[in-house]
Amino acid sequence: MKIPSRILFTAAVFAATPLHAQNAIADAPVTEAELHADIAALSDDAMLGRLPGTAGETLAAQYIARAFAAAGFVGGANASGGWYQPVPLVTLNYVDDLTLVRDRAGRLVEGLHIINRAPAGGRVELDDVPLIFVGHGVGADGSVTGDVRGKIAIMVTDDRPGEHPLSADQRRAALAAAGAVGIWSVPPARFPFAAIQRQYRGGRMQLAARILPVRVEGVIDRPTLDRLLGLSGRNATSLLSQLAAEDFAAVDLVTRADVQVTSLRRDFNSYNVIARRPGRHRDAGAVLITGHWDHLGECRPAGAEDRICNGAVDNASGIATMIAVARRLGQGAPMDRDVVLIATTAEEQGLLGAYHYAAHPTVPLNKITIALNIDTVAIAQRGAPMAIVGRGANPYDVEIDGVARALGRAVDSDLDANAFIRRQDGWALGAAGVPSIMAGGSFSDMAPLETYLEGPYHAPDDELTDAVPLGGAADDGDLHIALARHFANLATHPASNSAE
Repeated sequence: MKIPSRILFTAAVFAATPLHAQNAIADAPVTEAELHADIAALSDDAMLGRLPGTAGETLAAQYIARAFAAAGFVGGANASGGWYQPVPLVTLNYVDDLTLVRDRAGRLVEGLHIINRAPAGGRVELDDVPLIFVGHGVGADGSVTGDVRGKIAIMVTDDRPGEHPLSADQRRAALAAAGAVGIWSVPPARFPFAAIQRQYRGGRMQLAARILPVRVEGVIDRPTLDRLLGLSGRNATSLLSQLAAEDFAAVDLVTRADVQVTSLRRDFNSYNVIARRPGRHRDAGAVLITGHWDHLGECRPAGAEDRICNGAVDNASGIATMIAVARRLGQGAPMDRDVVLIATTAEEQGLLGAYHYAAHPTVPLNKITIALNIDTVAIAQRGAPMAIVGRGANPYDVEIDGVARALGRAVDSDLDANAFIRRQDGWALGAAGVPSIMAGGSFSDMAPLETYLEGPYHAPDDELTDAVPLGGAADDGDLHIALARHFANLATHPASNSAE
């Protein structure tokens, strides 16, 4: 696909810069002007909102790869120097869904909220299927709660208490492996069921590797669970308070279900864009810098005046900052460790590109010194304190604070920013044992962040205007240059990974 010339221009500027000027750039502060140029290109309507699996992905991925190459990096997706790591994805679009639940006497139970899809695609019909409530799905020892063979297992998705709790996806996989023909998940009450229903019917993307080998997979709300338990003579509030007990037992319900569902399945590859600057010491490990390139595409119906969700702040600003960091780190003498840049796909769909990279890393996970994620950085004004998303959940807080202070940055050391720890790619890498943080000014003051989240976030109004502050993003670019150099050099950070 041909990239519009106005978009190619920004990436080409650096490649055409004389070598002596490129070396000067290696030590120059990040400027608001260069961030503006890359954000403008990445959030241009020509990018179509950067939805994975569309022409907008092709434009965005090529733009990013060209910019990384111009900065002095090489392709890092595979041993042959490729730039793009395939990420197999699946969408399941709604065609129809009819679920009938009958009580002990065979009467239809009215007023239930259930939404199903067929993971394999096509038409699925289930008749007179027994239901079983399995709590968290697994016990403290990781074994499946109850006999789920041939049944629809109903599982709450809240985290099970414990030192190393299995994720909801892991628990669903365990139920499928134990023979459940279907799984109904019960999300936390704070998640509106109507919004979840729209996601299911709208074809939310999933990793192909995580598609469950069950006939049907769906969601019910908490009132529906309460009703089903009540029909079986159980008090939902009392039962839910016992879920973490070691002797919790699954409850076979007296109700049974008929399910008829048709889903349209689409399998396709999206791509992580991966670049590498080789270090001087092959066995010293690597520093990862990550940020997601994707956004929501056309997010308003046909006929709307502005259909495109451009994602200027979320996360063209993060990718523009990565490119600025790459321009400095890609010049001059190499560092001791590799520096790996990963522009991930499908973060907006559930951190999918990051989860795929964690399962298929280009660097052994125990050789990754730290992962620095850059997301939604065009929020704070210049001079904002640095906060850490992941403070206390990684071994390097003191070092990171020291690097920030050496740049003259104030440090916000409270834990407020950790409210966002699960909402960014570092969570997927951290779950795989990689020390992962997101540091910057956007999360040090919640007021401007909340103004953004309650306003243009995930809407067509997330566009680059004069009102978008870039000073804080430039500060965060300088911070990430310093952090990368600190962790990529043996003199300032000798240990490769805290697990070693």
